[in-house]
Amino acid sequence: MKIWKVSLALLLVFALPTGAALAADGAAGAADARSQPMQISDQQLRNFAAVRAELNQIRTRFMANLKQADTEADRQRVFREGGKAMRQALQRHGMTPQQFRRMAITIRDTPELREKLEAMEPRSG
Repeated sequence: MKIWKVSLALLLVFALPTGAALAADGAAGAADARSQPMQISDQQLRNFAAVRAELNQIRTRFMANLKQADTEADRQRVFREGGKAMRQALQRHGMTPQQFRRMAITIRDTPELREKLEAMEPRSG
């Protein structure tokens, strides 16, 4: 379950709008995804796995940059750069942040999809 929180959190931190718009959109999007689970094909699941792996790499890189940021201006710059990199990764995979979030929630809430996704991802260790 932790990996889902990380995927959603990193997307919320970097790729989506900030402030009140994020809060309103996030609450509405989560409610929509839970009330209307989407159908996800194997191809869509493979695409989700690829984009999630790329987003995790971006998050790792930018979290390291964030630790080195000395000022609030530096932190804001890192967040902007991280958000841009994540949005570009989503676009390369033909996804919007909202689509990614909705898929993540559907996968998190559907054991069969979670198992398929885990089988697609490389094992670490």
